[in-house]
Amino acid sequence: MNIMLRNKVLVAQNIKDIDAFVAGALETYKNGNITLEDAVSHIGHVISAVDMGNETEYVSFPRIKLKDYKLKG
Repeated sequence: MNIMLRNKVLVAQNIKDIDAFVAGALETYKNGNITLEDAVSHIGHVISAVDMGNETEYVSFPRIKLKDYKLKG
Protein backbone atom coordinates (compact mmCIF):
# COMPACT_ATOMS: atom_id res chain seq x y z
CA MET A 1 0.00 0.00 0.00
CA ASN A 2 1.35 3.38 -1.00
CA ILE A 3 0.54 6.11 1.55
CA MET A 4 1.02 9.68 0.42
CA LEU A 5 2.10 12.16 3.05
CA ARG A 6 1.35 15.85 2.85
CA ASN A 7 1.84 18.88 5.00
CA LYS A 8 -0.66 19.59 7.75
CA VAL A 9 -3.29 22.15 6.84
CA LEU A 10 -5.15 22.45 10.14
CA VAL A 11 -3.92 24.39 13.13
CA ALA A 12 -5.06 23.78 16.70
CA GLN A 13 -7.84 26.38 16.53
CA ASN A 14 -9.23 24.83 13.33
CA ILE A 15 -9.37 21.45 15.02
CA LYS A 16 -11.08 22.93 18.08
CA ASP A 17 -13.67 24.70 15.88
CA ILE A 18 -14.32 21.58 13.79
CA ASP A 19 -14.69 19.45 16.93
CA ALA A 20 -17.28 21.90 18.30
CA PHE A 21 -19.08 21.92 14.95
CA VAL A 22 -19.25 18.10 14.76
CA ALA A 23 -20.49 17.92 18.36
CA GLY A 24 -23.08 20.60 17.52
CA ALA A 25 -24.25 18.74 14.43
CA LEU A 26 -24.63 15.49 16.35
CA GLU A 27 -26.39 17.15 19.29
CA THR A 28 -28.76 19.02 16.97
CA TYR A 29 -29.55 15.76 15.17
CA LYS A 30 -30.04 13.94 18.49
CA ASN A 31 -32.52 16.62 19.56
CA GLY A 32 -34.47 16.16 16.33
CA ASN A 33 -33.76 19.62 14.96
CA ILE A 34 -31.96 18.46 11.81
CA THR A 35 -32.14 15.23 9.84
CA LEU A 36 -29.46 12.56 9.83
CA GLU A 37 -28.89 13.37 6.17
CA ASP A 38 -28.26 17.03 7.03
CA ALA A 39 -25.82 16.16 9.81
CA VAL A 40 -23.89 13.76 7.57
CA SER A 41 -23.90 16.23 4.69
CA HIS A 42 -22.64 19.10 6.84
CA ILE A 43 -19.83 17.02 8.35
CA GLY A 44 -18.90 15.61 4.94
CA HIS A 45 -18.80 19.12 3.51
CA VAL A 46 -16.14 20.12 6.03
CA ILE A 47 -14.14 16.92 5.47
CA SER A 48 -14.15 17.61 1.72
CA ALA A 49 -13.08 21.23 2.26
CA VAL A 50 -10.13 20.08 4.39
CA ASP A 51 -9.19 17.46 1.79
CA MET A 52 -9.24 20.07 -0.99
CA GLY A 53 -7.32 22.57 1.12
CA ASN A 54 -10.18 25.07 0.94
CA GLU A 55 -9.34 27.03 4.08
CA THR A 56 -12.07 29.62 3.61
CA GLU A 57 -14.70 26.88 3.61
CA TYR A 58 -13.37 24.70 6.43
CA VAL A 59 -12.97 27.76 8.65
CA SER A 60 -16.23 29.61 7.89
CA PHE A 61 -18.73 26.76 7.34
CA PRO A 62 -18.36 25.20 10.83
CA ARG A 63 -18.70 28.62 12.49
CA ILE A 64 -21.82 29.52 10.50
CA LYS A 65 -23.47 26.14 11.00
CA LEU A 66 -22.66 26.04 14.72
CA LYS A 67 -24.51 29.36 15.11
CA ASP A 68 -27.46 27.86 13.18
CA TYR A 69 -27.46 24.78 15.42
CA LYS A 70 -27.54 26.92 18.55
CA LEU A 71 -30.54 28.84 17.18
CA LYS A 72 -32.38 25.57 16.56
CA GLY A 73 -32.17 24.63 20.18
